[in-house]
Amino acid sequence: MEIANAAPIGVLAFAVSCLCSGLFFFGVDNDPPETTGLSVAIIQIFCGVLLTIVAILFILGSKPVNSTFALWAAGIFGFFAYVWFIMGFIILKGGDFRPLSTFIIFTCACCAVWTYKSFQLKATSFGVLFIFATLGTFLAWIGIRGWWAQGAKWAGACFIVLGFIGFYIGIYEMMHVQGINVLLGG
Repeated sequence: MEIANAAPIGVLAFAVSCLCSGLFFFGVDNDPPETTGLSVAIIQIFCGVLLTIVAILFILGSKPVNSTFALWAAGIFGFFAYVWFIMGFIILKGGDFRPLSTFIIFTCACCAVWTYKSFQLKATSFGVLFIFATLGTFLAWIGIRGWWAQGAKWAGACFIVLGFIGFYIGIYEMMHVQGINVLLGG
């Protein structure tokens, strides 16, 4: 059974969620906060569902040659699905992120490892994406713990940048990798 590469859809879902979350935490799109929080939570949960589907498709569609990469990608998409589920439900419940601070620093550590691995695999655009994810989650952790009041706001700025990097990667993958094969009959 042939399964299409679902990575561009997963990266675009990640980008949408990052951009909406970043605007929310940066304070740009926060009027009125109750309805904005509800919208951001629904977007995060929906993107979490989409990332879960992408992770499952990676596992189902992996061939023996690509199984290591498929497991790596499925793990990353599945992990961020979990992150967006948790963030969405916390915003729905009122937005107290303090209990989440340990999970956020764990996410920061995972992103640091994925940064290293991305550059090792010569996936430079993903390496840059994970640099901003590492920085954003670290700033969010500092802000949530109360050690730097502006931490959450600057984490929002990092997530806005992450959103644009994700859009670039998703659209590039869709148009250059997937699109050329379709257009040229390959």
